[in-house]
Amino acid sequence: MPSGHHRDDPAVRQAHEPDNRVHVMKIGILGSGLMGGALGLALSQAGHDVAFSYARDQDKLERLARRANGTAVSVAQAVERADVVLLAVHWSNLDDVLSRAGDLHEKTIMTCCVPLNAANTQLVVGLKESGAELLARKVPEARIVAAFQTTPSEVFA
Repeated sequence: MPSGHHRDDPAVRQAHEPDNRVHVMKIGILGSGLMGGALGLALSQAGHDVAFSYARDQDKLERLARRANGTAVSVAQAVERADVVLLAVHWSNLDDVLSRAGDLHEKTIMTCCVPLNAANTQLVVGLKESGAELLARKVPEARIVAAFQTTPSEVFA
């Protein structure tokens, strides 16, 4: 097992079982836009249990959840039930979604957030630290993994 990973972490334990069975993970998706929706659908098609949350349009959130055979829940519910949390919100919504998340103690958070300003024209962090480093300071009790920042959502469609 790679250095720094904890055997007691359910996400790590499930991913490293030595057989060929599919190991279902519960994935809470915070953000149901292009990236959250595309990744959630892909993860569902891979056999994982997905819960979608945090959308501007509740009807869209529920349609997405049905399409993925998942559920539409609150941010706190998505976090509470998750083995892994996928953080897929616009950077300008980061503090709002974190304030709704509840207990993130020892949760694995996979973030695909790019730290752009509201107009998506420039980085708001990244010259001396990464968005993942800033996120880790905001939720020091969680494990942060940065992924998919350079992959457009269309790749997952």
